[in-house]
Amino acid sequence: MKTLLTNAKLLTFNPSAAQCKRRAKEILAIDGLRLNLILCTLLYLTFFVGGIYMVECAFSAVPWAELYEQNVLLHFAWLAILFLIEACVLVFALLPMSYGAAMIFHGAAMGRKEPLSQLFFAFGSARNYRHAFGVMARLLILPAATLGVCTLLVLLGKGTNSPWLVLLMFFIAALVFLTVSLICCRDDAVLALAYRCPDARVRDLFAASHRITKSAWRKLFLFKLSFWFWTLLSVASLGLLTILHALPYFTIAHALFTGVSDEPDLSE
Repeated sequence: MKTLLTNAKLLTFNPSAAQCKRRAKEILAIDGLRLNLILCTLLYLTFFVGGIYMVECAFSAVPWAELYEQNVLLHFAWLAILFLIEACVLVFALLPMSYGAAMIFHGAAMGRKEPLSQLFFAFGSARNYRHAFGVMARLLILPAATLGVCTLLVLLGKGTNSPWLVLLMFFIAALVFLTVSLICCRDDAVLALAYRCPDARVRDLFAASHRITKSAWRKLFLFKLSFWFWTLLSVASLGLLTILHALPYFTIAHALFTGVSDEPDLSE
């Protein structure tokens, strides 16, 4: 069997962003496909909100004031435990589920209506879990760290009395965010490749994505920027438009733009 890395050169970017967007609209018009993606998003959000809500209920049930007065160490111990539980819910449960959701969306890019049970793909076996967790953790660790750094820079800027220093901190945060966004374009083909080659190793998926996007990361970045209007509308609709149209539309168009969905199956 030829490796994914060897065959990465077979995958090329679609030269026409307009054609990809038009094709994405045609795919979403397939009977029941849009509804399937909406249900997938709602199901994932149900688990996300439910997990956070349960942790917050446990957090609010602890008598923090009394614990602090009785034993400061016990107070911080309980606080650390609850934060650890919340982190476990977010990282070890919801992160692998996001991989299953991504597979459903990338299947839709090929005109396939994947079952909603695919959302729980990671929990089917230990191997599936390691694969899903490895892919999503590697995809999100740099953006998450960047978001934390940018937030810290903004807070530091607001904490100063100098307006010039505030502007400088905002400028640095924006520059860091832009730089990392460009770097992360190298990984844009990972999920599409993971759908086509579910047995490929995580490092091979990323290596193949880097080869595919080596000379096209600028096109990818500009392609993402072209959805700025839908982003504004999604914010204005408090996320409702994201669920109903923007997320399915962007994901399918993005998968088509990489050209991965139009190439031979490399797992054969």
